[in-house]
Amino acid sequence: MEELLEKGHSLIDRYYKWIKILIMICAYAYLAYVLINFKGYHDFFNSFKNISVFRTTLLVLAVLLIPCNWLLESIKWQHLAKMLQPVSLFKAYQSVLIGLTVGFFTPNRIGDPLGRVLILDAGNRTKGIVLSVIGVLGQTFSTLVCGLTAGILLIVSSPFESIKDSLNIQIASILLIVAFISLYFTLPIWGKVLFQRNRFKRLRSLLEAISYINPRSLFYITSLSLIRYAVYCSQYYFLLRFFDVELSVYDAIMVLPLNYLMVSVTPTIAFSELGVRGSYAVLFVGAFASNTVGAALAGILVWFINYVIPMMVGSIFVGKMKKQGESAIVNL
Repeated sequence: MEELLEKGHSLIDRYYKWIKILIMICAYAYLAYVLINFKGYHDFFNSFKNISVFRTTLLVLAVLLIPCNWLLESIKWQHLAKMLQPVSLFKAYQSVLIGLTVGFFTPNRIGDPLGRVLILDAGNRTKGIVLSVIGVLGQTFSTLVCGLTAGILLIVSSPFESIKDSLNIQIASILLIVAFISLYFTLPIWGKVLFQRNRFKRLRSLLEAISYINPRSLFYITSLSLIRYAVYCSQYYFLLRFFDVELSVYDAIMVLPLNYLMVSVTPTIAFSELGVRGSYAVLFVGAFASNTVGAALAGILVWFINYVIPMMVGSIFVGKMKKQGESAIVNL
């Protein structure tokens, strides 16, 4: 893998200017596609008619949580990046938004780690990608564990006895949670064991990056991931109430984590992601509330404020990137 990245360096560096332009074109082309093909403008704008103070407050709260959401991610990335070199919080925030822009139009945002490592020195970028992926795993871990836990609550609270008494499903969910927790928190141990074995020489740099993670750091990353998870679940709930979706807090605790779980495990390409989010919002929220249109609009708007607006800011940083020191997406 390291050899492949090194071979790609000269080619990417040579066409750096065009790569920057291509990133911005792809990001905004995807955004234009979404806006052109969105069919809910009538319902969306109707939601702003006769808006009350309470609903306005909910919308403002959801928007105000945008920088908080990405600040938590930036603190997490700063902590990881500092294992390689000192990084200021502003630089970490900047690189997170750049990563968001690069990953915006890629399947399941796989391009995100490549954008983040631009703040790192050339020799640290391979390891930086690995550490960035570990940060993403922390967020995925939070989504999986909270989603499965919500699933257990949903089964226990179900009015249908056949579902409520499905002991096998509950046991399977609990075992999956235990398996995820065990695998995730033993990741540093596996990294150190494999790093010490000579048979993995070609992956030595990648395994070395994993070996930098200790249980205390992993716990810190996970804590930030859980707090961030609570932030965007709160945003989602505020927007559901803004669109007049009557959903109790207890129902939201069960429904929203399941919604995010299904979104995260569903393979998506850029042009289908918004449809997937809207469909799951209708499926899960619609089971507890009759306003399915409002549920779909909330799912779409939470995506817009958490990804489109930060992507626009990130694209500005992409345009200002200098070739010297930050020139290649993979300069390893």
